[in-house]
Amino acid sequence: MKTISRRRTASRAPGRRWTRLNAQVGVPDGSLTENGGLLLVAELDQVLGITAALDRGIGPVKERDRGLSGGEFALALAAVQLTGEDHLVGFDRLRADAVGEGLLPAPAPPSTTAATLAARFDQAQREGVERASARSRRGRWPRSRWPSGPGSCPDR
Repeated sequence: MKTISRRRTASRAPGRRWTRLNAQVGVPDGSLTENGGLLLVAELDQVLGITAALDRGIGPVKERDRGLSGGEFALALAAVQLTGEDHLVGFDRLRADAVGEGLLPAPAPPSTTAATLAARFDQAQREGVERASARSRRGRWPRSRWPSGPGSCPDR
């Protein structure tokens, strides 16, 4: 065990300026993830039915009904953006995190598959995302708290 010193700013009394922290440096714990907040995305999807609403709004994006649906892809894309990624390669980083990927409501696709699915989203699918978002929002907040314009936040 390695002891790490840290300055204590709460007290200026002699002998109390420094405290000791016991920190153990070693192999990282595989059951921890920096993407623990993705559990909230999965819970919101389960409670609010976000994926189902997006699937109804977007419609089919592929000829065969295999793999991710349009709603699952849109929710996975939002989850990847919530983890701080801004490129499609963020899907690969999320897939590399075994614990974090398990917290998602649907599996994260590889970045190449994500690029293919993203290319299939035309204007009708993008408008479907907006319609699904508006429909799911209407039943959740009182009318007085509805956003007034495009891009506006319901908390303002």
